Amino acid sequence: EVELLLTKTKPKKVTLVGSDGHEYPFLLKGREDLHLDERVMQLLEMVNSLMRRDRAGHAKGLRARHYNVVPVGPRAGLIQWVP
Repeated sequence: EVELLLTKTKPKKVTLVGSDGHEYPFLLKGREDLHLDERVMQLLEMVNSLMRRDRAGHAKGLRARHYNVVPVGPRAGLIQWVP
């Protein structure tokens, strides 16, 4: 399933069906290099790991929201759709 979003860059919302039968929505973006976005998400995962180890951070339930970013080329990529 593909849905065109009416914005300047016209990204597409793509729903993929996994081998487990579940549907996984992604945003397909073109004309943008998503490698930096991917690195930032990896950094947020590391921050979350450090906060889980910290007693005060863990007790407060602190975490940074991150999502999957998959560059599929130098100027295109998939971004996990977060509801």
